Order: sequence, then structure tokens, then C-alpha cells
Amino acid sequence: MFSVLAFCNLNERFDEASVAAFRASYDAGLADGGSQDYGYYLLEPQFDGDTADLVWLDLFADDESVLAASDSWAGSELEAEWNAMLDCQNYTFAATATRR
Repeated sequence: MFSVLAFCNLNERFDEASVAAFRASYDAGLADGGSQDYGYYLLEPQFDGDTADLVWLDLFADDESVLAASDSWAGSELEAEWNAMLDCQNYTFAATATRR
């Protein structure tokens, strides 16, 4: 399993409602495109400081799903909306499921 963890801050003029509207569009796109090898979590930071407004965790089943997602994301309207709304620090890692 491959994951991308993004610690994000909202840019000026964006708020939680902006994130909710983005998620509605994003989820609709996932439903249309079949997302069986991908999932995500939107996490609320539980640590002190202004480190992040939100944490977005992408989960991919394998290398092929990472490549497919990257191809469909690059240059998309959703990517442009994401980049305008959020400033993120991304961390990529591989994970091993120890229990299912």
C-alpha cells in the first residue's frame, strides 16, 4: 500500500465550507471514475500550534493505482482548485497492512 500524507493550511479567502465544496466535487469524480484501488481520509490535527489546518491522507492499493491517479489528477480542474485553496507539505510512504 502506498500513501501520501499532506499537512495543509488554507490560503486566504478559503474556509471549511470551501473544503466541503471541494470534497463534494472530488467524491463525485471518484464515484464516476471507479475508485476501488484508492481511498482518502480527511483528518483534523490534534496537536498544538498552527502546524496545519487539515491533514489529507491518500491511500493507494499499489504502484499502478498511484500512477493512474497521478495521470488523472495532473492538470485537472480539481488540482487547480486544490492548489488555489491549500498550501500543503506532502510526505509519501509505503505501508504494510499488519491486520485486516
